Amino acid sequence: MSEIVRFKELQKPAKYLNYLVIGFSIIAVILALITQEWFLIGLAIGLYLFIRSVELEMIIYEDRISYKCVPFKFTYTDLSFEDIDDIYIGKYNARFKYKGFKVKKAGKYEGYFFGGYDVIQIKMKSGRVIIISSKKIDEVRNIIENKSL
Repeated sequence: MSEIVRFKELQKPAKYLNYLVIGFSIIAVILALITQEWFLIGLAIGLYLFIRSVELEMIIYEDRISYKCVPFKFTYTDLSFEDIDDIYIGKYNARFKYKGFKVKKAGKYEGYFFGGYDVIQIKMKSGRVIIISSKKIDEVRNIIENKSL
């Protein structure tokens, strides 16, 4: 496997989610002090740590695309260009816009959305479909278009 990195992107959920979780944590602490339900503090801390740990990393090498989405997937998944049937780069059609993050998995479908609808849709020869959002879609497009599948 080639280790020449042509593109690397690390995405985190929108910053406003941190503010929402901090606000929720303050409310939870106040409620815990009033009601003496101490698990609310643990819940608030756990939610804050979860939101802070979420990240999506995608790396495009000469011969493959690798990605991982912590804390849902701790190791990289490698998609060899030899096993890829088609790559679509563009906008993802959705009814509702959201600025946070969303991870979808169903059968042979995986979707990782981090605050946008600019996506790379990868269709494997096995029928598996992976959709990964990107905030640097033009860079990805240039790299993929120069790569012959």
